[in-house]
Amino acid sequence: MVSLKWSLLGALCASACALAQSPTTQSSTPGATPIARYCSRSNVCGSINIPSTTSKTTYFRIQGPVSAGWAAIGQGSGMQNSLIFIIYPDSTGRNVTVSPRYGQGHFEPPVAPDVNIQILDGTGVSGGIMTANFRCDNCHDRDYGKLDVTQNTQNFIWAEGPGEKINSNSLDYSISQHNAKGTFQLALQGAIGNAGSNPFLALAPGSQDTTTSGGSSVSILTKADKVLIAHGVIMALTWVLLFPLGAAAIRLFGGMLPNPVLWHRSIQVFNTLLAIVGMALGMYTSGINRTHYTHFHQYLGTILVGFLFIQAALGMLHHAEYQRTGKRSVWSHMHIWTGRSVIFLAIINGGIGLGPRLANASAGQIAAYSIVVVVVIGGYVGMYLLQRRNGQLGGRGRGRV
Repeated sequence: MVSLKWSLLGALCASACALAQSPTTQSSTPGATPIARYCSRSNVCGSINIPSTTSKTTYFRIQGPVSAGWAAIGQGSGMQNSLIFIIYPDSTGRNVTVSPRYGQGHFEPPVAPDVNIQILDGTGVSGGIMTANFRCDNCHDRDYGKLDVTQNTQNFIWAEGPGEKINSNSLDYSISQHNAKGTFQLALQGAIGNAGSNPFLALAPGSQDTTTSGGSSVSILTKADKVLIAHGVIMALTWVLLFPLGAAAIRLFGGMLPNPVLWHRSIQVFNTLLAIVGMALGMYTSGINRTHYTHFHQYLGTILVGFLFIQAALGMLHHAEYQRTGKRSVWSHMHIWTGRSVIFLAIINGGIGLGPRLANASAGQIAAYSIVVVVVIGGYVGMYLLQRRNGQLGGRGRGRV
């Protein structure tokens, strides 16, 4: 759901380490214009110069690989309430479009039309590197991404695209979800002072900044990411493993358990509660992202959780009739096949949720999910067919209800 792109504990620890790093400030040479700059390990770079402590003008240089499709640097500690500058190749592929946007949550940020920027010389595409040199005349005291030069450190975010090909002059070009992201800090007080009108003019468009800051390029988890991971983990465990286990308790292991009906009922009630919790987490995530019911995955998931209550009612009718007659009824077959259908569709829906518009899981993670699904379904079907061949499902033992 992300993105499931990281181990929760590992990413949290990495993020904490990243935020603890010292800010980075470096000038090209002694006596040169002071510039605070940072580069991620994936070569998304941001450089800043501020003419004076009283100036409202800020000079920016943003770079990123053309192969990423787009790159971005933002003022703030997260997407929420940040001012983000996204760069991507223009329609010719030789220049760069700079799109100022407002970060309002964990979704594509809208264009910020009131941000006043001017593109400077040295902007372009060269050697597979996008470079945008520009001046912003009103990036300091803002509701979104306030830039405070009186503080020694300033929080920033960075991100890069998933590798889509972009050639557009449009400021509101719809970009795909980021492939990587992170935070960093810059010591802005060491970047104050500029006698010229373009502190980056001496740098060619293709000259890549190289300053990095230890672990600060580690990707971070937002609140929406954490909730999304919890949603995905709970739903995957519930639908792929636990619901089939509850079915197996009565269908496959009935002869081994002292009271298979009680085991079956208890496991499936517990699983239903887990599914409700998982759905609530998913809805909470879509609330943060403002994406309530904008995808087929969300509609189907809600319907399937609703069917759990129908399935429970069918189970009670089936059990009551079986207790009365000692054999299966129409309720029995409806209960069995509704359960199988709901589990099958939920597993498919889980795969849909791993897609690029939702969890944006990697190919390896999707493959891992698919392998687990195949193993669980294959194991269940294999045991069922084996017991059926051996006649263990044909009698009136405790395993057949």
